[in-house]
Amino acid sequence: AANPNPTERFKHWSRRLDHSAIHACSILWSYSISCGSVPFVVFNLAYNADCIRRHFEEEIKPRRNQLRIIGSMLLYTSPLLFMQDDDGSRLQLFRKVWGLFVVAVWFFAAYPVGGWSHAAFHIVMIGVPPLLLDMAAKMEADGDWSMAAAQCALLKAE
Repeated sequence: AANPNPTERFKHWSRRLDHSAIHACSILWSYSISCGSVPFVVFNLAYNADCIRRHFEEEIKPRRNQLRIIGSMLLYTSPLLFMQDDDGSRLQLFRKVWGLFVVAVWFFAAYPVGGWSHAAFHIVMIGVPPLLLDMAAKMEADGDWSMAAAQCALLKAE
């Protein structure tokens, strides 16, 4: 049976690892979205490593940890706001991704469908990786080889 005490749920090792995995993914997304910008990735690595460390402190601060997750998401998507493109597609992508984030967080916070709200949160979040992966594959720095590799994989599968 699930433990109804929120503080005890946050102390459980599985919750700590779940949140740590979110921060690890944020580091990887920061690499992909920034075209491998070393200073940006190092900054993300430092921030998210500190976030992971805080998940394993004795005293759990759920609000702080949740805000740091949102901060890591804002941080890894921020290059979409500042990178130059001719057609505004990165700004559009930022809006789409954050539109999904807002809906997902609403499911998580408002709990509109009861016990199914956490599942609904994850279903909404499924839309984020394909958007980001498509953008990363089209970036100038990586687009040629990654699209060629994807095409080779498709041809090999046929």
